[in-house]
Amino acid sequence: MKRIAIALVLLLSAAAVASAQAPTGQRGATPPTSSGQRGTTPPAAPTTPTPPPTLGAPQAPKPATPPPPFPADAKIAFVNMQTIVGESKLGKQGQDEMKALHDKNQVALTAKQKTLQDVQQKIESQKGVLSDSALQAMARDLDRQQRELQAMQQQYQADEQNKNDDLLNNFQEKVLPIIDALRVEKGLWVIFGVQAADGGGLLVASANEGLNLSLEVVKRLDAAAPGTAAGK
Repeated sequence: MKRIAIALVLLLSAAAVASAQAPTGQRGATPPTSSGQRGTTPPAAPTTPTPPPTLGAPQAPKPATPPPPFPADAKIAFVNMQTIVGESKLGKQGQDEMKALHDKNQVALTAKQKTLQDVQQKIESQKGVLSDSALQAMARDLDRQQRELQAMQQQYQADEQNKNDDLLNNFQEKVLPIIDALRVEKGLWVIFGVQAADGGGLLVASANEGLNLSLEVVKRLDAAAPGTAAGK
C-alpha cells in the first residue's frame, strides 16, 4: 500500500533543541599574558531555552453542525490528515509523547547550561586571585562543559527525530488501512489526503464538505484502538 506523506503532524523541528544551544564561538579563558597579567575572554552566557514549539499543524476547527451526508454518486473523497491527528486518540497520544520527551530533554539541557554558566561566573570572579595554572585548569573545564553541551543537544535532537519517525510510521500503519477500507466500502476511485495550505500537501480549493471523511476515519480509528496506548 502506498504511503501518504504526513507533513507537520507530530514533527518537532530540529531547531527546537538547537534553539537551546549556548554560543560556542569563544571558549575558555585565555592564558596569562607575557607581562604576568591574567586575563580571560569568557564565552557569552548560554541562552535561555525556548519553550517547546506547538506540536503538529494548526487543527481545522470542528464544524458547528454535523457534516452533510456523503454524496451517493461520488467517486472521490478526501481526508484532512491534521484533523485526524488532532481529533484521534492515537494522534493526541503521539503529540503528548513528543512533548514529554522534548520537555525532559529541555530540563537536562537547562541543568547543563546552568553548570556551564556557573563555571563562567567562577572564572570571572577569580581573575586576579587564582594562579595562572588554576585559571587555565578552569578554562579547560569550561571548554569540556561546552563540548558536552553540544553533544547533548545533538543526541537529543536525534532522539526526538527518531521518536517522531516511529510515531508517524505507527500512525500511518493504523490509519491507512482504515482509509483504504472506506474507499472500497464506498466504491470510490480515490481518497485524497490533504493538509494545511502551507504544509506542502494537496490543497482543496472547493469541495462538497460531504466528501470530507476525516471525522469518519477518526471514529473508526478510535474504535479500533479505544485505549490510549498505540496498538492497544
